[in-house]
Amino acid sequence: MSLLLRNGHILSCNGGGVVKRTTWLHAEGGRIKSIGSGDPPNVDGDVLDLEGRTVLPGLADSHLHVFALGKATTSVNLEGCKSMEELQSRAREHEEATTPATDDATVPNATLPQRYLEGLGWDQDLLGRTPTRSDLDACVQTPAIFYRRCHHVAVLNSAALKICSITADTEDVEGGVIERDASHEPTGVLREKALELLEPLTNQEESFEVQKDYLLRGLKLCVENGVTFVQSNDSKLLGGISRPWEAYGSLADESKLPCRVFLTVAWQDVGSTAPKAKQFHSSGLLSCDRAKIWTDGGLGAKTAAMLEPYADDPQNSGVMQMSTEEIAKAMGHLKEHGFRVEAHAIGDRAASDLIDAFEKFMPSTERPVLTHCQFLNKNLVERMSKGGIIANVQPQFVPSDLPIIKSRVGEGTERFNYAYVWRTLMKAGVHVAGGSDAPVEAPTPLVGMADAMEHALFASERLTFAEALSMYTTEAAFAACAEERIGTLEPGKDADFVVLDCNTDAEALTASQLRSCQVEKVYVQGKLVHDRTTNAKRRRIATGDGPGKSGLPFVRGRCPACSMTSHRTCSGSR
Repeated sequence: MSLLLRNGHILSCNGGGVVKRTTWLHAEGGRIKSIGSGDPPNVDGDVLDLEGRTVLPGLADSHLHVFALGKATTSVNLEGCKSMEELQSRAREHEEATTPATDDATVPNATLPQRYLEGLGWDQDLLGRTPTRSDLDACVQTPAIFYRRCHHVAVLNSAALKICSITADTEDVEGGVIERDASHEPTGVLREKALELLEPLTNQEESFEVQKDYLLRGLKLCVENGVTFVQSNDSKLLGGISRPWEAYGSLADESKLPCRVFLTVAWQDVGSTAPKAKQFHSSGLLSCDRAKIWTDGGLGAKTAAMLEPYADDPQNSGVMQMSTEEIAKAMGHLKEHGFRVEAHAIGDRAASDLIDAFEKFMPSTERPVLTHCQFLNKNLVERMSKGGIIANVQPQFVPSDLPIIKSRVGEGTERFNYAYVWRTLMKAGVHVAGGSDAPVEAPTPLVGMADAMEHALFASERLTFAEALSMYTTEAAFAACAEERIGTLEPGKDADFVVLDCNTDAEALTASQLRSCQVEKVYVQGKLVHDRTTNAKRRRIATGDGPGKSGLPFVRGRCPACSMTSHRTCSGSR
């Protein structure tokens, strides 16, 4: 229960946004007892000679979908397909290789094919066009749902359309689109809220033990990349798990949670299947105090809700999935039940409608969270600052979306000039927390920090190392209302920290070094939860091959809320 780290570069952000460097740290009983430079104290317990290596506070992923990240390993990987033939070939190969369905809960791969074949990650820009039911019919006889990389769009084969009772007579869902051919027959493509029509296929959940297995897989991927606390949005709507609190709680009861989990539930579940607000597990590793509202779509699918039409689609301003009245009703419901609010907004119209509602229902003391914040304007930034609205952003989106940003929103427009403006938000006094939206991007905070430091769109938005580190430590802890326990390395705080293989202090640590750093060890509550030397055979998340460079090459799967897949990430998918 006692551990001394010595002879290292131990870095932590202080309240002034400056990185403080020390050389030794003493943890005891799961908390930091003392920290300093020079000669370390003599202590009873384990001693780790860092030999000059770098130590950071435990890193966060402030927005992701752990269940979907784990579940992603069971689906057809369509990421990077450059032709319809390649898509069809991958589908055939996956179906042939899939283990036959069984009732054995210990065989996770046997659960999905029993109902339908799920594919994830196609991109019409790479394929040359959007796939249709006939493309899937040519390669898959099993009912199949193939999601675009953003999970805001899906294509079904004829067998799946039949089970879901989607025909020429099916009416469009408000906030969604059923694409149709010249004869008014469905092409198989569903957009946004029309995905709710998939329920006849998707409403059957995996067994409780399989759900726990998916959660554990996702958490282990996070921990291996230096993540010690996640703010995860898991629900029936976003991933396919209706009682995530119970599943996480069971893992905690079994002492299997490798990191902290701040659970965000779907707002629709509050008052029914969701836990009560401000629930805490006795382990100290699991809590729930906020719920998610999802209002618009994604950039790549042109469904992010904009105040002005898309530059490359003048008749389209995106899709608002909730009206202002529905947003107000949802926030009122959450306020009544004592929940904080996290809300999805990619387009500036969605951000505007949500900020209106935050100003009415959620004072700054409630720490409301606006997730993504990809397209804003000067007025919205000022209102976020005034209202104490936290910006929950994904720096990895910038290089991934770079190929389509200008064509979608028009260069030189205000929304272009206020696209992915992380530093502008910080300078305005907005708390900015960093995340990945995994599995849309990989849960790799070091890569997120590097992308924030090398902002691919605007040089003026590039962050310093201290600013980037704060996004994934102090600011993330603030977003979780946990800054009294985690986020910095100082006496009294919980002993959550990460040991890297690089031998560099804060003054010299560059974005390129962050990308190449290996996470050697991860500690949570002073306990070693990951050691690279004992996991040497695991493949490391790859980085550095253009859009989607931080993707998961060994994961086959989807993100539920932008549900996406592996290998190269969601290029232009949000």
